[in-house]
Amino acid sequence: MNSRTVLQIKRLEHSLTRVNFLIDSLSNILGMERAFLETVQTLRSAGINVRILTLDGSGSDENVPIPTQSSGLRIALRPRILRKWLQQHTEPHEIIVLCGVWTAVPALYLGRLPRRTIVWEHSIAPNRWSTASAGLKTLIMIARYAYRNAEKVVTVSPAIAHHLVSSLSMPGAKVTVIPNPTPVGTLPLRKPRRHAPLRVLSVGALSPVKNAQLLFDALKLVDTPVSLRVAGDGPLRRSLEEIAKTLPPIHTVTFLGYVPQDALSDEYHQADILAHTSLSETFGYVLFDAAAHGVDVLALDYPIMDQLIDSTIIPGTKAKNDASSVASALAMLANSPTSVADQEVAFRNRMTFCGPSSIVERWTEVLGVSY
Repeated sequence: MNSRTVLQIKRLEHSLTRVNFLIDSLSNILGMERAFLETVQTLRSAGINVRILTLDGSGSDENVPIPTQSSGLRIALRPRILRKWLQQHTEPHEIIVLCGVWTAVPALYLGRLPRRTIVWEHSIAPNRWSTASAGLKTLIMIARYAYRNAEKVVTVSPAIAHHLVSSLSMPGAKVTVIPNPTPVGTLPLRKPRRHAPLRVLSVGALSPVKNAQLLFDALKLVDTPVSLRVAGDGPLRRSLEEIAKTLPPIHTVTFLGYVPQDALSDEYHQADILAHTSLSETFGYVLFDAAAHGVDVLALDYPIMDQLIDSTIIPGTKAKNDASSVASALAMLANSPTSVADQEVAFRNRMTFCGPSSIVERWTEVLGVSY
């Protein structure tokens, strides 16, 4: 067998290699689950053989749960069961991608798997620790050691990659960045516009970490009329409804409750500004959704936003975590919307950063498969 034939066989093997993407659950589609499904779809569209696995069986191609959640099962046994299941249900030449700490830590903290294994990390960001649950904090501490047992750690943003290397002492050569596939918009984008009253949209759960009260406090300092529409629900809704009653009468607030992803497009089309005062984001889907509709973004100033807004991937501005700073940023965006030329620059930057062809190219390089 000559060298050319051997090379052709290797290329064929790479093209047929099955990649197993494992996530905790797909029963509720939030940010990480959306990233998981859209990445899988992007890779499948490029002809890559991807199988979906979930710990609880929801949305899995196998339609069965991996038996790690059985009632009465000692926590210490779950990693052994998960590792055994993965070895029994994958072939030695296949690849396993572990999505998030909830799957990656149990699979790897006992050692390396006898398969090529990639960790796909979404949650370990520098600003996440203060809002993390006790369980997540424990997993993050274990990840410092468990992730060393992976061939590669893929993160969804440079801020997470930097944090893994600088704070968790991960070897830099092991960590790489592949953003989530996101809508980038189409050209030409809409011309800048401002309504009277100013139309401001807030999208996200009404929970402490999303910090919506800061936006309400800022509106008390804004002297031009604002029509705020709040897309989201959560434990703080009732208290926010009471705060809304105390706002100056020039402002109106409409609580929309939970709005499905496919219905949010109408809200973006009507909005002038997306105000996103969340204290913690590991990627920021809503920012990309807004930018794809030509909507300027106001976000708080922390590392991930530095990379998105300062690099002109997302058009908009940043504010400090206080009401006066947010009010000033709203006024600035109201008076100086992003120009069409700057929107086009941001569009091209998004195509490079997270367009479909860029995502496929980066994943195939990490996985070592052909398409």
